[in-house]
Amino acid sequence: MTNIKKVANGETVQTETHQEIIEAEYTEINVMKASEIDVQEHANDNIPDNPNKPNECAVVPIPSQEELFIDIDAIVDQFDLPKDQLEMICENNPKAVYIPTDSIKLQQFIRCQQGISKTAESFSKMKKLPPTAQKFFLQKAQLYAYLWLKAEARLGKELQKIATQEGFRSDLKEKEKGKEADKSKDKDKNEDKKKVKRPFKEVFEEIRTKRQILDEDYGLTYNQARDLVRLSDEVIELEMKYAIANNEVPSRRHALSFLNKESSKVEKECKDAFELDTSFSAVSHDDLLGRITEEDIPYCSIFSCIGSGEYYLKSRGFKCVLANEADEKRAEYFSLKMKELGEEDCKMFQGKFQDHFDELVDEFKKRNSQLLLACPPCQIFCAQKGKGFLKDPRLDLIVWLIKFIKEVKPKYIVIENAKQFLNFSMPKDTENDGEPAKNLRTALKGKTIGQYIKDELTSENYDVNFANEDACFYGCPQSRVRSIVLASQTGVWPFPKKDDHAVLPWQVIGHLPSLEPGEGTGYDKAPLLSNKNPELAAEIYNALIHTAPGCCVADNPPEYQIPGYGFFGAKCSRNSWNKPWSTIEGGSNQALGLRTIHPGRPKPDGTYSDPRCCTLRETFLLNTLPEDYTIPKKFEDKKYENFIWTVMGEIFLPRMLERIMETIPLPHRKNLIKIEPKEEKNENEEVA
Repeated sequence: MTNIKKVANGETVQTETHQEIIEAEYTEINVMKASEIDVQEHANDNIPDNPNKPNECAVVPIPSQEELFIDIDAIVDQFDLPKDQLEMICENNPKAVYIPTDSIKLQQFIRCQQGISKTAESFSKMKKLPPTAQKFFLQKAQLYAYLWLKAEARLGKELQKIATQEGFRSDLKEKEKGKEADKSKDKDKNEDKKKVKRPFKEVFEEIRTKRQILDEDYGLTYNQARDLVRLSDEVIELEMKYAIANNEVPSRRHALSFLNKESSKVEKECKDAFELDTSFSAVSHDDLLGRITEEDIPYCSIFSCIGSGEYYLKSRGFKCVLANEADEKRAEYFSLKMKELGEEDCKMFQGKFQDHFDELVDEFKKRNSQLLLACPPCQIFCAQKGKGFLKDPRLDLIVWLIKFIKEVKPKYIVIENAKQFLNFSMPKDTENDGEPAKNLRTALKGKTIGQYIKDELTSENYDVNFANEDACFYGCPQSRVRSIVLASQTGVWPFPKKDDHAVLPWQVIGHLPSLEPGEGTGYDKAPLLSNKNPELAAEIYNALIHTAPGCCVADNPPEYQIPGYGFFGAKCSRNSWNKPWSTIEGGSNQALGLRTIHPGRPKPDGTYSDPRCCTLRETFLLNTLPEDYTIPKKFEDKKYENFIWTVMGEIFLPRMLERIMETIPLPHRKNLIKIEPKEEKNENEEVA
């Protein structure tokens, strides 16, 4: 975790990593209340020399938020949290903040605000803290994220001023054209022009391109700079409004989604978040070990992907008898794996759900299925759903799923999706609507998907329980927040009781040996840092061996950084041994992905081991599959390598699903899964 420390001057902050690589003089940032700016203006060397020159974004008003209070000493004593970090987060509560105009100090300011925001966000997710304290830290995380986005927008304006170049810099190219015109008009000075021509060439060779300037002066790629240039005050305000309404922390990626007209129409409305009101079991996992059912319960898996999420269900008393998957490769993998697990009778319908709807209904009834497990594709419900999501043919699959439930009436239902799923709603009619978009809009009638599911299933006499939970508190060493819907005809299906502590990566992969990139064989082979660019691989390697667990290459001294990755901290960063692993996504074998690097171990020479992504075996374990998990023989072929890495990022973590099944309200288990009484909210509570 980044350490945030208070400096002697109460209005100055410093960010340090555990390597102490950010120099003290490099990180001094002036953060002042607007009321103090007039007094200190002449003393502050960040103020432009020309006071009449426009200085956009220099003084940023802070968005108003609900006032909450926290007793720092009480939190420290009760929960053993670092007091210096709490004080840094809690003390500053200005009405406005001064953002530096100097480009170097601007980048320092961004790193500083990012560090405070990330620390506050990590506190807001601590389940052991009271709800009031969690909300307090969430508001602080939102505030500092807002400041860093404002600073990034300011930096984007500076980057926009860099002259573009097509072979030569455009401003000097125009001068050269002018000289060439003069030469044709005045032939008598032809010799003089020839003398000028050679020095001009030499000058051009010394002039850097815009890409070089971005790389050398800012540590940014062209695409990263483009994202900063695209940021505007308007989209940042929309992002802050959305974040507050949905209890999330603002991010650059989501803010830029407002530039997509179709996407922004969904988010601009910023509807109130769907009220989860989750019911939890009062019985811990340790008290529910053993076989769950007296007899095998037949179940149907819809949108089944490769079925790895269901790995432990057979041993707990559930039998897969029916499945559907649209993708041919995923369907074949599922069928082969089910046969390995002894589920030879499982019938797979490969193809679109709608195309096999009637067959699936008939087969569900014929096989007397009691449980429906459905994991609709999540890509269209995420914040990064892309410009063309209104034409996506998968958009109305939830409508077809509800229709299927009404036809077959299963006793028990599990629906899993991305964390944004329950709050998703449709924009008004647009010209880009496809037929699925029209179907979903008609079904939702302006409601969120969560409310739609609740209304439809309760009308069918189901008890419905909604959760939006992180898998790391349910036996998984990975932080993966998922939306879960549990519905039952036999009473409330409570969500499992949280563990007191998250499972940590060292507990599941700490026993495996250190590896260099490309070293090892089979499932234990470490991915290369770059398959096609040896020079880039060498740069990444040099940076990673100097990067400590939990840190990113942007924290390193300049000689141990990767050109083009500046302060974009999530890129090429190591995971930590002592925190849940970041969400594993498709392409987790890419070193320049988001938080894909092995934590590594300190070496005697001061460097760190394992400068690489995880092996497949390590990925299996982090996805809570067993160490001896195997891929069907056909899919071990080299041509399926990218496919395997993709599906490993789409998995419903099997240990989490197993925990969910432990609380299924079967008649003979109701006394084992009593529901935890809900705490009454104290509206007058001010101190956490």
